[in-house]
Amino acid sequence: MTVPVPGMPDLSYLVPASNENRWSDLLATLITIDPEPLQRLLGLDFDTIEREAIPPGPVRKADRLDVLLRAGGAAAAAIEV
Repeated sequence: MTVPVPGMPDLSYLVPASNENRWSDLLATLITIDPEPLQRLLGLDFDTIEREAIPPGPVRKADRLDVLLRAGGAAAAAIEV
């Protein structure tokens, strides 16, 4: 059961709940539009957002990071959806 939050749009019409990649895309887009809330929450000033980033070393397709935030070219935070 979905409980509406007053003042918040219902995103289930935009992104199906079962589609992780679409949610990751939406999250990366929202971070790109306004990074300040996440920068404040994490306490870091990232400058790059990558989707489906491949970590170094031997990895499988399933090992990709959903969202990777970089600061000065270095990995600063990873978000798994």
